[in-house]
Amino acid sequence: MKPQELRHDVLLDELIAGINMARTDPSSLLPALRSRLSAFNENLYTEPGRTPIWTREGTQALEEAIVSIGCQKPVPPLKAIVAKLSMAAADHCEDLCVAGLTSHCGSDGSTIDSRVSRYGFWTGSLGELLCFGEDTCEGILCKMVIDDGIPDRSNRRNLFHPEFSLCGLAFSSHFSRGWVCCVMLAEGFVDYDDEQEEEEEE
Repeated sequence: MKPQELRHDVLLDELIAGINMARTDPSSLLPALRSRLSAFNENLYTEPGRTPIWTREGTQALEEAIVSIGCQKPVPPLKAIVAKLSMAAADHCEDLCVAGLTSHCGSDGSTIDSRVSRYGFWTGSLGELLCFGEDTCEGILCKMVIDDGIPDRSNRRNLFHPEFSLCGLAFSSHFSRGWVCCVMLAEGFVDYDDEQEEEEEE
């Protein structure tokens, strides 16, 4: 395994642990969120040693996130990482990187539903979280929770959706944003390969 691949695997392990910590103890995010307030100069966010980031809402989105997380009730942790959901997430990461996109819609018009449906049947709710420009667990979680510029705060909402129990994760370089992380969340999922094996046994 290449050093970069190992680093990505470590980050993804940290991220699933971080997601479950956030879901079961939302207030654990508050210190990291509050520490970001002092890094703003109007809409410009600057961390020491990193390229400044121009945000759409400035501290408004961050302050709203702090209030929201302070009121957020714990939800059950995710139960498992599903390999095929991770493959769907990786497909989208690769597409975003190659095409230079930053949306939930793929360059081929694919949607969250269609990408997951390449690998199996999903049941209940399905969600996708995207984060650009962050390469640490804390940075990714904070950015997803703040959800700057996203009116419905869909990343935050999906992160704390109580019915989600399964996930898939992928992380990749992105030529214009530096990095992209994709998290697929589902209530239920049946792998096409598993279904075929059951039919053969019958």
